Amino acid sequence: MKVLLDTNVILDIALDRKPFVEYATLFFKIARQRMISLFMTATTVIRLYRKCSAISCRSVGYGPTPPDFR
Repeated sequence: MKVLLDTNVILDIALDRKPFVEYATLFFKIARQRMISLFMTATTVIRLYRKCSAISCRSVGYGPTPPDFR
């Protein structure tokens, strides 16, 4: 079975967002058992990069964060 991951599922894991992180990690546990294949779109990669960049900029006190485009 193929599963398309939403950006928020990956962010739940990366940012340890409770209570969603438990559900999100379940997808990866099942994928490690080769029961499903996980996929994400190219725009998901871009959104993850921009979100992580914004978080990084805020944490070190740099100027305005990059705008979130949709």
